[in-house]
Amino acid sequence: MRRLLTLFAVVTLLGGCGVVTTTERSFDAGFIRQVGDGSTALAEAVHSFEAARFPAGLRDPKLQAPIESLLAGKLNQLTQGDLVEIAEANQKIAHKYEGALASLESARRRLRGGLVKAGSYNGLSDGARRFVTVWNKALLGLATAAALDGAALEREAPLVNELQTVLRAAYHSKDRATAERFNRVRLKYLHDVVGAGHRLEATRAAIRKDVDEGELNDVVQHDSDARAIVTKVNERYPSGGLAKQFK
Repeated sequence: MRRLLTLFAVVTLLGGCGVVTTTERSFDAGFIRQVGDGSTALAEAVHSFEAARFPAGLRDPKLQAPIESLLAGKLNQLTQGDLVEIAEANQKIAHKYEGALASLESARRRLRGGLVKAGSYNGLSDGARRFVTVWNKALLGLATAAALDGAALEREAPLVNELQTVLRAAYHSKDRATAERFNRVRLKYLHDVVGAGHRLEATRAAIRKDVDEGELNDVVQHDSDARAIVTKVNERYPSGGLAKQFK
């Protein structure tokens, strides 16, 4: 997800605006608030995307060797205590899924709510209007990304219960029959994890298509009004997404 988050950070290139005089026009307070709200929504969305990364509860270094043995079917390398520790870590992940899904939905709503309203920028310069067009497009792209990420997370959620099934089968593996059952559920889990990984990559590809990084860079780097807006919004919204990209 880190590459995805880097892409989200790039979106902060085009945040809000403040009452700032450029070589052509001034921007009123209402316009400042609208784009500034979008910048704030973006900063919060980045946290939501981070929370939606595949839950890290099983990445505890001390669990890595036991998990590898479990998924490789090497039960002779595991103790009952190992299985209990993995199960407890896995159960905590379920709560993280619930929180991440709620956070992504909140991010989607706030990003759409942060759009600069039509008609509020008709009198601005060509460069400023282009800025708003690209900014709104970026927010819509990220709102779509939040929806896609949430859908991907919902598809991954059953893996939590599936791993619990693997753990129970391992715990009760006493003879040939129970060992065979353990191997069946273990192999199914591994198959489903691989499938989830492929779906996640497809989701990332779809998200990248929704956010045009080059267009965002271009409007800030080559238009004086856009640069003036960026400077002022950082002053007014120091915790916004734009300020986090441009110190």
